[in-house]
Order: sequence, then C-alpha cells, then structure tokens
Amino acid sequence: MPGSEPARARVPGRGLAIALGLAHGILMALAFPPFGLWGMVFVAPLPLAVAGVMGHQWGWFERGRGRCGRWRGAGTLGLVSLGVLPLWAYECQWVLEISTAGYWPMVAVLASFAGAFVWVVSEAARRTGVPLALSLPMAWTAIEVFRGEVACTGFAWMLLGHPLIDAPVLFKSAGALGTYFVSFVAATPMGLVLGLVRARRVRGGMVRERECAAAAMVMVAAIAAVRNGASATGVAEPLRVAVVQTNVPQSNKLSWTPSDRLREMATVERLTRQAAATRPALIVWPETMFPGTTLEPEAVAVERAERLEYEVDRSLAPEGFIPTTEFHDRLMALQREVGVPIVVGALGVRGLRFEEREGRFGASFDAKHNSVYVVDGGAVVGRRYDKLELTPFGEMMPYVRMWPWLQRHVLAVAAGGMPFDLSEGAGPVALEVPRAGVRLATPICFEVTRARLCRRLVREARRGDGGVVLANLTNDGWFGGFDPARQQHLQTARWRCVELGVPMVRAANTGRSAFVDASGRVLGGLGPARAEGVLAGELMGARGETMYSRIGDVFGWACVVGAGVLVVVGRRKGTA
Repeated sequence: MPGSEPARARVPGRGLAIALGLAHGILMALAFPPFGLWGMVFVAPLPLAVAGVMGHQWGWFERGRGRCGRWRGAGTLGLVSLGVLPLWAYECQWVLEISTAGYWPMVAVLASFAGAFVWVVSEAARRTGVPLALSLPMAWTAIEVFRGEVACTGFAWMLLGHPLIDAPVLFKSAGALGTYFVSFVAATPMGLVLGLVRARRVRGGMVRERECAAAAMVMVAAIAAVRNGASATGVAEPLRVAVVQTNVPQSNKLSWTPSDRLREMATVERLTRQAAATRPALIVWPETMFPGTTLEPEAVAVERAERLEYEVDRSLAPEGFIPTTEFHDRLMALQREVGVPIVVGALGVRGLRFEEREGRFGASFDAKHNSVYVVDGGAVVGRRYDKLELTPFGEMMPYVRMWPWLQRHVLAVAAGGMPFDLSEGAGPVALEVPRAGVRLATPICFEVTRARLCRRLVREARRGDGGVVLANLTNDGWFGGFDPARQQHLQTARWRCVELGVPMVRAANTGRSAFVDASGRVLGGLGPARAEGVLAGELMGARGETMYSRIGDVFGWACVVGAGVLVVVGRRKGTA
C-alpha cells in the first residue's frame, strides 16, 4: 500500500472571524438596555477571546509569502471588527440625526477596538506563560481604558461592567477600584474557560492549576474590593430636590427662534411653579435650557445698555418686540416668586460685545462656555461651573480643532455647519447653595461618563462644609428617537455614585431625569422619556470618601501597562 501523508486538521476559514465578531456584538447588545440581560457580560467577550487564542493555531495570523503576506493577520482583525460593526451601527444610530457624514467613521473606529483586543490577545496570550484568567481580562480592560480615556479624548460608553450596576454585590467593588475593575472581573470567566480548555488540549495539569489559582486571586480581590467599596458613611441631612424635565427636541433647539424661546420660557416657568409646590430646598433645570443669551451678569449689563430687541410673534407680545434681556428678567422674577434656589444650565459668555461686521450687526465674545449657575434672591450667586471636557464630535472635533481652517471645512461637511465655538472651563468648581446646606458637583451631559472628571469635581466639592451631591444637567435631545441611549446614559451615570459614594440628582431634557443614591440605586425616575414633567424627592448628601475617590483609576492604568508588557514580551518570544 503506498505511503500517505497524515491527515491535516481542518482549519476554520476566516469567515469564522466575522461570525465570532457578530456573536460578540449580539451578546453585548443583549446585556445593555433595552434588553438588560446583565448576565451576558460574562460570556460576551468569549468569541473575541477565542479568535485571539485560537487564531494562531488556525493559521489566521501566519505570515504568507510575498509583499501582502504580512497583512494576512491584519485582514483577520479587520474581519472580526466587521462582525462587530452591526453592534455599533445599532447603538450609535442617533448620530445619524447629528452628522450623517461622521456616523460611519465613528462606527468603524468603535468596531476596530474589538480587533485591537484580538490582536493584543494573539500577541500576549500564547507565548508569555501568564494564565489566561489574568492576561485576557487585563487585555480587555486595557482596551477599554484606551477607548474610554485616550482615543478621541475618550468614549467610555458601553463598558463591559456597566450592566452589572443592576447585579447583586459586585458593583460595589467600583467604590474601591473603579468601574474598570468591574469590567476586569466580568472578563475573568472567559479567561478561565479558555485557559482550562487549552490546558486540556496540551494535557497540562500545571496549566490547569495556574488558571484556577489566577481566577481564585481575582475572586479574592473582588471580595476585598466589594468590602472596601461600600458607600461612604456619615451623611448630611436629607435634601429635598425638585427636577424640571423639559421636552425640547434637539432639532428644534438648534433652530430656536425668539418666538420659540418665549413659548419654552412659559413652559419652564409653569413647570418650575409646579416644582416649587412640592416644597423643595432646591430646583434643578436641565442643561442649557435657559432660553436667553446668557446669565452672566456682566454680559447681561452689556445687553441692557445696547437696548437690543428680538422680533417675535404678535400673539406672544402685542408690540411684536421684546428686549433680549426679557428671559433673564423673567427668570429672576420667577425665582423671587417661588423663593427656592434654582440651578440653571445656560451659556456662560466672557467679553460679550456687539459690533458691525461686513454690514451686519451681531454679537461677538472672548469665550463662550456650557455652564451651570445658581440663582437665588433674584440674582446669580456664587461662581458658575464651566464644562471642562467638551463632548467629542458634539461640541468639538478631536485633533482637527488644532487647525481652525481645517475644522471649519470639516464642520461644514460633517456637522451641518454647527459652529463648535465653545471653550473649556479653567478648572473644577463646586457650586455652593448655602440655603440648602449642600455643595454641588455638576458634570454636564456627557461629562458624567468621565469617572476621572467626576472624581475631580466631587473632591473639589468636599473641600467645603455641608453635604455633597452630584447634579448632572443634561440635554438628551441629542439621542432623538433612540430611547435605549437615554437608558444607557443614566446607567453610566449611576456608576459615578458608586465610585464616589455620593448621591445624584439628574435633570434631563427629553428624559431620563432621576434621583440616584450613593449605592447607584435609582430612587425615583421620571418617565416616559421624551416628555416634560416634574420629579420631586429626597437625597442624602454624602460626607465620607471612598477608596476610589482617593486613588482614582490606578487599577485601570495598571492593566494598560501590564498588557503592554505582555505584548512586548510575546512579540520578542515570537521572533526568538
């Protein structure tokens, strides 16, 4: 009988790479609102991990011959990312209403992080000898930190640990080591499973022991973090708060006419009087829902001196004209009437002036900010807070903004000509409301997704006397008709309460407004979304300090360093 070559193991085609990416995307989608199956987070990373660990054995990352051979591995990563693309296309569909031209590049970049994770695993996991129960969650966390803190100034949206805010116990560990640690723990089971499978294939009893020991170490660390991450004790007196929720679609707000502003002012006045009837110590409006130019006293004085007027419908004003300071004056009169301090989202303008340019008379300024004010005694009191981190692609263009001429051209094509003329604030500011006995840390809109920033604001608020409360003023009109994004925004905001041990009052245009306690539990919410209304309730202002508040994201950055070391060591061993 003629000799024959041994049968070759069947190597899966690269179509499997797309299928693995798609499976990951489906599992992630199920874990988040509107589905909310939080248990899916423990299996969602597994398909990507399989691609990284098994890809070399299947020949997906081998270099071929010729000039294009080196790109075979990159092609595999691209196919994995292609499979994940539908996840981000679904989750970011609200961007289409803001920037059709920017939607697909954003979706592609977000999907590429799945490929980046597969690459890190492929380089590190097979050569270093580090148990997969440690190396895989470390790689996952490193990619999340890079996406959430570095790339395009950071997009900490849909992190693996986020759905676990509704799971028992584990979420408390964020009070010690942050939300990135929760993601690390959630990714550990996939590493343990693949580690044990690999140990079985290589008949490695020692490998099995290392994997189990590594997983046990993570469990012990998680238990310790849960105990150290309990919400801070020692609280101030209960604070009764009322929230005014408006319902202004973002498309309307971008083209607000003076007549539209007058109608919205009447609506918010009515809602504020309803809120005052609940006898709160504080009333909170959403982000930038003040219809006037600004609440900055110096700028208002300039407006008044110029005696400027808006033309409006005669059904709203018999003369057909109103002073541009009408909105400011009505707000001050409203606050005096209700007798309750009001926290207001408005534009902060520095150096306002009116001058003629190219035959047209208009306003110019030295700087314009997305700001929060406290109005009490019929006047603006204390310092304002100016937004420190502008929303990428919503308020500024990352990187491109360094070249103003280029930004102007990009905005004309990709952002419908929106001006993107806001400036960042100079530093963290805590708003003091002495009559309410509280100091407010006020992350604006997307800032509440930035754990590092919220930590700075809360630490600043803790420098004074009184209870500390997070007040998140947001305009969720940007999400249009995609309500799951509103749910996810609130879900992400709740983690700041757990990390910092402080409660939150959340005032949202188009919803979801809510009260959240220091453990991240929603005490009361205003539903349904895209509806106006008033929410009233009590919060306890925290006085203590969590471990995370003291050390920040040390664990997350340690994972970045650790994953980098694993990649370097793995590549060197691969070339040895």
